[in-house]
Amino acid sequence: MRTIEFTDTEFMIAQGARLIEDGKTIFVGWGIPQVVAMLAQRLYVPNVTQLFEFGRSGRNRSCPLSGERWGGRRTRTGRCSGST
Repeated sequence: MRTIEFTDTEFMIAQGARLIEDGKTIFVGWGIPQVVAMLAQRLYVPNVTQLFEFGRSGRNRSCPLSGERWGGRRTRTGRCSGST
């Protein structure tokens, strides 16, 4: 049997993502709470609406941790660096 190792933070993020309910509006803080919300929306709750502590809201973020409206840099193609 294979053992899978993970950190306490990774476990907390995964568990938090499972607790968010689909179709709800959630208040999202910066950092780990944002990662929890992104993972939840990607895997479990596609219809969640995220309200961010700095005033933005919406369902879909193509690149939530970087990009021009988030203060990060953009590539020549207009895509956020690191996105596919």
